[in-house]
Order: sequence, then C-alpha cells, then structure tokens
Amino acid sequence: MDQAHLARRELAQRELARKRILPFAQRSYPDYQAGWAHKLIAANLEQFLQDVVDKKSPRLMIFMPPQTGKSMLVSDIFPSWALGKYPWLRFILTSYSISLPQRFSRYVRERVKSPSYRQLFSDTQIHPEIQSAEHWETTKKGGFKAVGVGGSITGHGAEIIIVDDPFKDYEEAHSETIRETVHNWYPTTLRTRLQPGGGIININTRWHDDDLSGRLLRVDKDNLEAGVADHRLENWKVLRLPAVAEEDEYVTQDFSITSEPEENTKHILVRRKNVALHPERHDEDEWERRRLGTTAQQWSSLYQQNPVPDTGEFFKIEDFVYYDSPPVLHSYPVLFAWDLAVGQKKHNDWTVGVAGVVIPSDSYNTIQLLDMFRGRVRDKELFEAIVSMYMKYRRNAYSLGIEYGQLFLSIENQLKTEFSKHNVSPVIDDELRPVTDKRVRATPLRGWMQNHRVVFPRHQPWTEKARSELLRFDAGVNDDIVDATAWLIRMAQKLPLVPERGYRQNKSEKTVRDRLADSYRQQKLGLTTKTGYMAA
Repeated sequence: MDQAHLARRELAQRELARKRILPFAQRSYPDYQAGWAHKLIAANLEQFLQDVVDKKSPRLMIFMPPQTGKSMLVSDIFPSWALGKYPWLRFILTSYSISLPQRFSRYVRERVKSPSYRQLFSDTQIHPEIQSAEHWETTKKGGFKAVGVGGSITGHGAEIIIVDDPFKDYEEAHSETIRETVHNWYPTTLRTRLQPGGGIININTRWHDDDLSGRLLRVDKDNLEAGVADHRLENWKVLRLPAVAEEDEYVTQDFSITSEPEENTKHILVRRKNVALHPERHDEDEWERRRLGTTAQQWSSLYQQNPVPDTGEFFKIEDFVYYDSPPVLHSYPVLFAWDLAVGQKKHNDWTVGVAGVVIPSDSYNTIQLLDMFRGRVRDKELFEAIVSMYMKYRRNAYSLGIEYGQLFLSIENQLKTEFSKHNVSPVIDDELRPVTDKRVRATPLRGWMQNHRVVFPRHQPWTEKARSELLRFDAGVNDDIVDATAWLIRMAQKLPLVPERGYRQNKSEKTVRDRLADSYRQQKLGLTTKTGYMAA
C-alpha cells in the first residue's frame, strides 16, 4: 500500500473520528471493542450533544451492569470528543467520591493535550493557568469540573452534567441516610449549576428502587399525574440494558430500546431473550455464575437493572390469589386498618387505608380485601376518607385499627367527633403498637399470604398498585400499603371467632361486633355456644 493511499485513509479516519464517537474512541483505545449496546449509547450521546447545542435540555439515563463499559464511553470518551467539537462546553462530572471524577478528568485533560488529539481538534487547547485535575479550562472558556457527591460547586456552571454512579455500592444505596444525602444534594447544589438548555446524563447500576435515578423518574411521574405540562417535566430518556435479556430487544428509529416495537415503525432486533449483553466480554455462562452467587434481589438490581425482581423477594408472586365476583358479606366481620402520613407534599409518605372481610373456611379464616384508599391528605380529608370507608361497610364493621402513637393521639378526638356526626361510635383497636423493624412488622402478612389466606380483588384499580408495592418490599420506595395490610392481618389474628359460613344476620339480632364479643366471652368462660361461630 503506497504512502498516498495511507495518507488518504488516515485523513478519512480523522474525519470520521470528528463526526462519530466510536471511531474517536478507537483512536484513543485501539483495542476497544464496541458491542451493539455501545453503538446504541454512542448514537444517543451524539444526539444528546446536538440537543445541548440546540438548547433543548436533553435528559438521558443509562442503566448497565458493572464493568460493561458505560463509564469509559460516557465519562471519558464523550467529554473529550464533545470538547473537540465545541471547546466552549463546560462539563461537571460527579460520582460517589471525588476520586473517580478526578481520574476521568486527568484522562480527558491529557488526551486534549496530546498531539493525536490536536490532529483532530486543533482549536481545543488547555488554558495554561487553569489545569488542575479537579478543575481545568480550555482557552475558549469551556472546561471540566470534577466533584464528589456532597461537594461544593459554587461558582461553576455547566452545559453538561454527568452523574456517574452516585452510590459506591449496595450497602450505601440501601442506607436511607446516604440516599437522602444524595437526594438533597442533587436538586439544591448540582442541578442548580446547569445552564438553560443544558443536558444531564445519569449513568449507574440500579442498586435500589429509591436511588437517584429512581427518585428522579418518580418525581417526573408524580408531576405528570398531578397535571404538570409535559414540556415542564425533565422527560428522561432511559436506556435499560440488563446483563441477560428478559425479552427479545429491539432498537427503534430514535435509538430507544424496547421489547414491544410498534407496528409499521422501523426497528432492529439486537438480541433474543436470555442472550448476554456483550457476549464477547461476558457470556451467558459468566452471568449465570454471578447469578448463582447472589440473592434474587441482588441479581435483579445489580445485573438486570431492576431494583426488585418481578417475582418478589419478601412477598412472592405465587403468594397472590384473587377473587372475581364481589364477596357476599353475610354477617362476616369487616376490619379497617390505616397507616397514616398526614401531609400533601411529594416527599411525604402515603396515607393508606384498607378494608377486609374475614371469611371462614373449613379449618381457618381468610381475609378478602374489599377496599383501599391511598393519598396524600390533610386532616380534614383524612377524617373524610376514614369515615367514608367505614360507613360503606357499616353493617359489618367490627373494628378500626390505627397505629397507636403520637399521630393517632393528635387526631383521636377529632376523628371521634366526625364519626359522631353519623351517629357511629366505632371500636378502635388501640393495641397496634409501633414495630420498628418493617420486616418483622410484615411477617404475619407474609405468613397469611403464603398460605393463600389473603385474597385480592382481581378487577379493582388499586390491586396492581398493591401487588407492585408488596413485590418490591422491602427494597421499594414505598411500603405504606404493606404497613396498612399488615395491621389488618394483626387485627384478624386477634379475632377469636367469626360467623359460620352461610349464617345471615337479620335486623332483630345483635350487630356483628356484639355477637362476636358475646361468643368470645362464652369461650373464655369455658361455655359452649350454638350461635354458629367458628374459632379463628
């Protein structure tokens, strides 16, 4: 091959490296092997950069397992390439500690200084007086700021912010204190440094349902449900790339990934179900060895980028049973349990109330869930919700359970006043004492569900929300439905007797509550009864 041909090829390769990220990456790392996932990420980064230049405020999340090349491509190659094209761009790169951003800062800085880089991007040069690893600038007022989570960024703005794994490991991500530190620092410090029209990239392994990515996605979802206009949301684009495909995966025309491409749209099949993400680096056998060495929850979050397995961890998918037709209540007792969280702000927990009817079988009782309330409410709305649910099942109402603590004591008198307006005086179960360990608190509920003694209505709109929260317990963001339902089961466990199947109460007889109380007293005294009650 003559020198002229080699020169022409070199010039063509340089031009290609200026236009595309992966050819640029291969000039920096000759042994770099890009799989389909890296090509997908590169295409999204190229579009992301153009959107930043056009001031479209792009938002991109990339979820991948550890050691699959996401940081090298996004935190190392991308800033180098982008600064070559636009030397005025300012980057802020952050991670769980400053050491990782500083390391990438050095990589990018030294690459920009190199002769091979100058062959591609001659206009991008390092400012001779501002070139520390923590902060360096170009002569065009662009640059790179490295900062650890929680660090100060005062005085630094950016057109592009990259968040690269804000949690160090599984333990940090499962620490509520550390998560709250990250959640507070992001909006009050990091997010404030983004310039109008600028973009944010969040790349991480999904350690926890309430990690930074999970929180940001949920904020957008909550705002959308609250009626916020779409153009005012962050509108994150998410690339979820599990170690092993859970379904056939397709890349669409806008460089998204989906398992269900729309008809009459352009899409490409990139891998089949059960195929590894990048077999040249980690094949299916390697991932299987890792799966066998972890818990289901760890595998699902760390490798599959789904913080809680779809099959559940504490509660299992096989624990759920359903009924189709509304149950006939006869004189069976209905219990009510509430987990309170007064307040309307987004960060508040949810107030949840559940109603369930205790129904006997041949040797044990089951509880069929009848109703559920879930909302962020103030005192007046809370009273209305509690009273409304109770009155709906008044004829069968047995007892009302609310965790006994300061919150209940603060509303007890007002709640009784609201009930008195309806000439009702419910029995309030005051034995639901706080249980700090949430897994201990939920254990009786798990026992009943494992024995198929908790039955969910198949067609109620809240059933899917309840199922989702139970399956994500206790790594999920919310556990208010779990808590309320757990209280309901604790109340049902204490219930000594329930009416025999088929027994119907008529108007001349005592209320369900009174009949149960009478029967219980007889049992305690060692008396036999023919009133038709079955032991719980």
